[in-house]
Amino acid sequence: MDHSQASSKWWLSTVSSEDYIKLLKHLFVKSSKISRTGRNYIISEMFQVNSKQQWGIKGFSDTPNFLANKNGWTLSGSWIMNSIGAVEVNGHLYLISILSDNHPDGRGNVGLKTAKKEMTSLVRIAGEYIL
Repeated sequence: MDHSQASSKWWLSTVSSEDYIKLLKHLFVKSSKISRTGRNYIISEMFQVNSKQQWGIKGFSDTPNFLANKNGWTLSGSWIMNSIGAVEVNGHLYLISILSDNHPDGRGNVGLKTAKKEMTSLVRIAGEYIL
């Protein structure tokens, strides 16, 4: 993962979209870098995302065969958000990484709600072109 920077404070780490896709490939395609047990554990966690985190990649398709996702966000003057995951639709596996920033604060959770809605809409539109 050549385009990422770890920080001692995990929420300040940066990961590029390209590196997230590399990670997803190691999880969802056979990999010698992560054990089968480790892959199964991580994927099971991605399948069990809290209902409050069902946005972003969740908007990719109304009828996926499966959906595994993880979202993240932080407020640093504006909302910085990411949504990564894997979706299978009509027998095709899609690995997706979407990173965004500069969502206005909008007074705390109002800004977060708006940014989540924007990201989910973006994913849905992108999905229409891919599918």
